[in-house]
Amino acid sequence: MSAVGQTQVRTEVRTYGGWRVPRSAGIGSLSMRETILALAGLVASVMVMMVAGVVWAGVVLLIEAVVLYLVTSKDKHGMSLLDRSAERIQFRRSVRRGSTRYVSGPLSPKFTTGGFRLPGVLWKSTLSEHTDSVGRTFALIHHGDKSLAVVMALSPPGTELVDLDQANDLVALWGNWLGSLSGEAGVIAASVSVETCPDSGERLRRAAARQSAAGAPVAAQQVIGEVVDSSTQGAVDIKVWATLTFSPAALGAGRRDLTEQEIATRLPGLTQTLQYAGTGPVHLMTAGELCQMVRVDYDPASSSLFDAAASRGEKVALEWGQCGPAGHETSSDRYEHDSGVSRVWTMSSPPSGTVQFRVLEPVLGLHPKVERKRVTWLYHPIDAARAPSIIDNDVNQANARLGASGGNPSARVVREAQVARQMADEEAAGGGLLDFGAVITCTTTSSDVEEASASVESLAASSRLLIRTAWGAQDSGFAVGLPLGLQPGDQDMRRAR
Repeated sequence: MSAVGQTQVRTEVRTYGGWRVPRSAGIGSLSMRETILALAGLVASVMVMMVAGVVWAGVVLLIEAVVLYLVTSKDKHGMSLLDRSAERIQFRRSVRRGSTRYVSGPLSPKFTTGGFRLPGVLWKSTLSEHTDSVGRTFALIHHGDKSLAVVMALSPPGTELVDLDQANDLVALWGNWLGSLSGEAGVIAASVSVETCPDSGERLRRAAARQSAAGAPVAAQQVIGEVVDSSTQGAVDIKVWATLTFSPAALGAGRRDLTEQEIATRLPGLTQTLQYAGTGPVHLMTAGELCQMVRVDYDPASSSLFDAAASRGEKVALEWGQCGPAGHETSSDRYEHDSGVSRVWTMSSPPSGTVQFRVLEPVLGLHPKVERKRVTWLYHPIDAARAPSIIDNDVNQANARLGASGGNPSARVVREAQVARQMADEEAAGGGLLDFGAVITCTTTSSDVEEASASVESLAASSRLLIRTAWGAQDSGFAVGLPLGLQPGDQDMRRAR
């Protein structure tokens, strides 16, 4: 007789990490810019001493010490006293100029511009509609900085009902897709937005009506109606979008029509690789769908109107110049727009150390005290031709800080050097390099946003994210957090009052 033993295969629980903020090496804990500032102050004090004497040289040294203190005294978000002071000064200037308030439509003093245009950094954005090489209609957003964005709706299956090894494969496929963006010509940015919002239940009612037989018993119809009514009470809808941003200069197509044709030709391949990354079906957003999405984001109360129109089979004709707010007012820590009040945070630091794939579930998931929440991850792929030099520079800077610390370096400096070398090895093996960030937005239709804000901050802490309120830039942060492919930074815009 022979016995056959069963071997249990244990799936590995993978961890992820290795992200770091590049820092230039300087004297001690100072960065290169701070070191240059300190040395420039010393040289200036020596020159003043040679010309005006020791007393004036001491004054120069005192001024330099104050400036260095303002620059090097940083909080947990990496913001110095000088940075926070500059924020306050800039916001007060905006308040005096009146650029924190916006009025559009018939009450606008500049109604000749027409309609309800999007404010701020989205002021000069336009929308066009095209057809890709396989016949799918898609909307193309033209931003003020000449970049172009394509928005795609996703239906990811999630990881609740999948095995651990399959979840690991999904994470690996998503990582491969992000890494492949570095080799995509013309793609300068990507973003993924996950939004949780109330569901009116109209879609479930329409689905039940479509599948109901004409001669069904009355009792069965009543039971189905009660089930639908109970299911729609407190229901929440989860929406996911992915956005790709293109640069016409990087595409090299030249004319605008050629650029649009190039994007239309490449979209089938891009959407196919995105679907292979485990995102489920990929739907290219049309102009009408995109206008409705933006309108609901700025006016959450209009969501029920769109759902009611869809249930009656009516099509809402909405143009890009009509989906902006009728008015908004930006405060230092909140953003009031039509029927909504929002607060925006930016990520100061990703999860430290190593994490598992479920680390972001708290901040992406539902919360009973948060009416609407949108988490947008921003990715900036670095060109594969520039990545080696950037990685080598990071390794050299990390080794320089390690050598400057002497024979007793801190654990943080040693860890930074190890991570830099690991990133160099992975890039040399074919891995992609990209920068990333996050914008979190919560919106409520009531005037009290503080309770929802406390819940969002608690969810971010559970996901080990360090977030900071977008102080004085709530309207711009709100626009960047929308799945429109808008790039943080300078935008060609027109200030509206």
